[in-house]
Amino acid sequence: MYYAEQLETCSNEKLHPIFTVFIYWGSDKWNGSRTLAEMYNITDEAYLKAIPKYNLNLVSPYEMTNDDFGSFTTALGETLRHIKYSENNNTGGNSE
Repeated sequence: MYYAEQLETCSNEKLHPIFTVFIYWGSDKWNGSRTLAEMYNITDEAYLKAIPKYNLNLVSPYEMTNDDFGSFTTALGETLRHIKYSENNNTGGNSE
């Protein structure tokens, strides 16, 4: 099938979005990059303006509130809550 024919036959099809979620399994604060652009070894502002940032969809227990944990419908919420409050520097579920 030629490219033009593919375009005609697929013109009404919709794409399903796909996105990546990064889960940080540590109980301390995430100190890494928040965008892919922050990971580049590029300092020229002209290049940086032209390159998409690609924000990381980060799940970090340290930054979550008690309400956030309840938004999960699986055991992941309780697992993340356990991670957040597993270290001595976090108070056992009393802080937001």
